[in-house]
Amino acid sequence: KRLSVNIMLGLGDMKRLNSLLLFIFSNAAIRPSQAWTVSGVSVKKVPLQRNNADSPWCFAAASIIDLNQGDNFLATQVWPSARMAAAALQQHLNPKWTVCEFGCGPGLPSLTAAKIGASRTIATDLDTFALKLVQEAAALQGLDSLE
Repeated sequence: KRLSVNIMLGLGDMKRLNSLLLFIFSNAAIRPSQAWTVSGVSVKKVPLQRNNADSPWCFAAASIIDLNQGDNFLATQVWPSARMAAAALQQHLNPKWTVCEFGCGPGLPSLTAAKIGASRTIATDLDTFALKLVQEAAALQGLDSLE
């Protein structure tokens, strides 16, 4: 059996929901020093290590309300598992490895692998906006090897 629930939300409810989701999925200690946009959507820069200027980073959507119709908010956030995977790659990556991240979202593990020297890095996702986040972050970090 399948249960389906429809909820009607007003603008105030959407703003509260957005605040809650941002609280859950964002790192409150990170404050963007520069306004960034990808495909017209406000994004924030999310580093793997907060206090390291050379740390790999990715973009995440700054607000669910700014997303375009069809964009998946969940594919635009940095999940704890992505942070763990990126940290593991940072510690254990063999430069001879090819790294392929399936369902990469903003791609923190892929960007980390490319930055620290994987021989080949491939980031994949069904969400085209998530791939745009990865491509833009890779370009700004000079990571030409990321596919």
